[in-house]
Amino acid sequence: MADIWAEDRQSRLKINTENVAWLGEEVLDSLGRGGASVSVVVTDNSEIQRYNREYLGRDRPTNVISFPMNEGETIEGDNSYLGDVILSVDEAEREGRELGYTTEEMLLLYLIHGVLHLSGYDHEGVSEERAKEMEDKQMELLEKLIPFLKESPLISESA
Repeated sequence: MADIWAEDRQSRLKINTENVAWLGEEVLDSLGRGGASVSVVVTDNSEIQRYNREYLGRDRPTNVISFPMNEGETIEGDNSYLGDVILSVDEAEREGRELGYTTEEMLLLYLIHGVLHLSGYDHEGVSEERAKEMEDKQMELLEKLIPFLKESPLISESA
């Protein structure tokens, strides 16, 4: 069974971390990664910008960052842990307005995108075919999971 640990580190919106975890588990299960685990942090632009600067050398906010466990230094222990995903509510709100999605739908898209990265999908520095494969899988999962937001919303209320 997939296992997602979710934490809310921002104060503008009330994030339902149980539903973030459940939807993340659905993504992993859909990818055939039911035995895997991932941590998810929902934050704001200032914190995600700090991660982006410190770890990726980009001093700007971004929408989602993934830190796969299979990159960098090897850590002994449970190899079912895929890594960490960090989501920005500020970017979800901004991009949602621009693209015609709700903030919740954008957060779900970022969650899917991050888990896809942890599962070996990529869109940067790869062939157009590989990038399209990730984009197609991302949209397939988004269309499958958006209906669940009615029953399992990611945003409970304004904080």
